[in-house]
Amino acid sequence: SFDCARAAAPDEKQICADEKLAELDRVENAAYRQAMNAAPAQGFTKQETQKDRKGFAKDSLADRRACGAAAICILDAQVAAIDYFSKNGSTIAVPPWVGDYRQTYARQHPEIVGAALPKALGHCVRAKITSLTDRAGDPLKPKPPGLGADNVVVVDYTHGGHGVSYEYDAQAAQARVGDEVLLCLSSIPRDCPPGDDRERFYSATDLRTGGSWMLLDSQH
Repeated sequence: SFDCARAAAPDEKQICADEKLAELDRVENAAYRQAMNAAPAQGFTKQETQKDRKGFAKDSLADRRACGAAAICILDAQVAAIDYFSKNGSTIAVPPWVGDYRQTYARQHPEIVGAALPKALGHCVRAKITSLTDRAGDPLKPKPPGLGADNVVVVDYTHGGHGVSYEYDAQAAQARVGDEVLLCLSSIPRDCPPGDDRERFYSATDLRTGGSWMLLDSQH
């Protein structure tokens, strides 16, 4: 979606140097265009809907910029954007190979995999799932779309990792307690009050199923 001959920022240079990230950039751009041309959100005008989607795209780019050259962080920002646009008028899905990419990159770059919950963007830890429930503490089961309490996915990991969603996540629901995952820090909120480190995004790739998901560490 941009001219690699003019790439200046670290994230742009990393995308241009990595064919998979370059592919995701093109997919994200196509998904954005579809979402912009889709029907307005219910109760909103087309102008209001497009303004909202442009605002998300701007925030998403800021998240990607914050990654620097950290490849998994860049990938996770792209995945989050494609997923958002697919829920807002795009028919383009996240490619199925993103989980394999994270695993392969982590094997090739062992320096990004630590022994504790990561604090640097694009860094990871190998953890195990210790709990996987809905908000009521019941086992996850397929559910219709919605924002009800029983559609919330709650995952706990070793190393103090925690993830929660606002809706049912089919990839997470295929996991099992005890599964090993590659847990990577995807984004850190900016401009927060001192001492408030909530709402960090983590991606998890299940080493048994190959499935992956991205969840916040706090619902609020």
